[in-house]
Amino acid sequence: MRKSCMKKNNRFDLDSYDLKILRILQSDSDTTLQVMGETVGLSPSACSRRIGALRASGAIRKNIAIIDRELTHSNVIAFVLIRAASHTTVDIEKFRKSLNGIVEIAEAHRLTGNYDFMLKINISSVDHYDQIYKTIINRVDLDRVSSYFSAEVISDQTKIL
Repeated sequence: MRKSCMKKNNRFDLDSYDLKILRILQSDSDTTLQVMGETVGLSPSACSRRIGALRASGAIRKNIAIIDRELTHSNVIAFVLIRAASHTTVDIEKFRKSLNGIVEIAEAHRLTGNYDFMLKINISSVDHYDQIYKTIINRVDLDRVSSYFSAEVISDQTKIL
């Protein structure tokens, strides 16, 4: 069995076939093995083995469906910049745990600079945001919270390759 997608020094060692397969899966994870094989120049069974190895190595974390946000009434996006009141490792972990169970939070990032964290929250209204805001501030002590609402999504990519 080939080992080209195995991790080396915390990085995946991907060959050109792996990269082609990953690009196809990022665009449409429902692409048939037949079509994928024809596109990358491998047999369907070879593609299947490579996909299995990519999954087993952790290079493919999961397959998801991207839902139209209008259908879920979560068509408002809030970006929230947060400055922590304290910066110990215990406080950072407490903040991480404070986000547990808040399904509207699509992304959470720890930052460098004037703010410590940034959240991307999918919500239905400003009132919905206010409920989430109150949940967070009741769970953890914060110094400053600044919220920005998206007026328009200009680019919405999920691809990384």
